[in-house]
Amino acid sequence: MSNIVLYMAPGSCARVSIIVLEELELEFETPVVRFMKGEHKSPEFKVKNPKGKVPALNYNGQALTENVAIITYLN
Repeated sequence: MSNIVLYMAPGSCARVSIIVLEELELEFETPVVRFMKGEHKSPEFKVKNPKGKVPALNYNGQALTENVAIITYLN
């Protein structure tokens, strides 16, 4: 299990953060948040990102949201 988890949804802007993680050759997991099923509104996901959006990065227990913040942190 990786210490980097990026919550994403297909077709979302989370792909930008995935590309950065891949370019940095970091090991990470990408659980899919299914918007059509309302998973982004679930209490379980709201703990990870209260905004209910993706991307949401969990890195060593620290949560980051928004591509700019994630990319800046990874840089």
